[in-house]
Amino acid sequence: MKRTKQAPKEDYAARLRDIEIQLEAARCRWNQTVDECLIDSCIYEISSLYKQYQYYLRQAKNAGFTAFEGRRQTV
Repeated sequence: MKRTKQAPKEDYAARLRDIEIQLEAARCRWNQTVDECLIDSCIYEISSLYKQYQYYLRQAKNAGFTAFEGRRQTV
């Protein structure tokens, strides 16, 4: 039997903000990198962070989250 523990709603917003910050940093590194291996690394990191973002966005939506504080976007 697999158990899943759901985070409180406020944790979703915090996790999504953290991932957004990490995504921005990874994109900046990607834009400044010239080495082929490091570019590949940045691409994988961005892809991984994007998948995490999609996961937490879906979890927030399923938990009834409708909007982020201070934003006009809806989940």
